[in-house]
Amino acid sequence: MQASEIKLFINNIEQTLQVQKDKAPGNFVITQELKFIARIYKDADGRWKSVEISDLSPSVIESIGKEIEEADIGNA
Repeated sequence: MQASEIKLFINNIEQTLQVQKDKAPGNFVITQELKFIARIYKDADGRWKSVEISDLSPSVIESIGKEIEEADIGNA
């Protein structure tokens, strides 16, 4: 599977994250420099959430989801 890159400011620092469609439909795997960060999905209410417990705040997960949508990665 091909990964796409998104850039995001987290704690006022520009971060480059890799986004890849997961095996489960609608899920995306987020990595940074080959390190797993989170697996996210869009719930029925239209909010982006993490599948498992994540160090990322809900607002950061939501921002990543919006970037996925804007970049049209996997036709989110």
